[in-house]
Amino acid sequence: MSSVISLPETLTIQSVQSEYARITDLLVDCEPNITLVADNIINIDTAGLQLLLALITKIQREGFNFSWQDPAEPLIKSAENLGLTDALQL
Repeated sequence: MSSVISLPETLTIQSVQSEYARITDLLVDCEPNITLVADNIINIDTAGLQLLLALITKIQREGFNFSWQDPAEPLIKSAENLGLTDALQL
């Protein structure tokens, strides 16, 4: 069984606090396998990448497994530009 968490179109400094709260609330009742759906991301900045890195760290620390579903090009390019593809497991 897998829990699916959809990421929003925009992950920027203006939205990371509310998104972190939303996603951590969703983690409370998640299955052991989590799928992050990232196909809608059109705008992401360094704060958004930090949010994703913090969430992935939290997911793994709590013993969950995760995978990406259709990571959008802006996410991949931003992660590549900052050298975060390995850390984000993209």
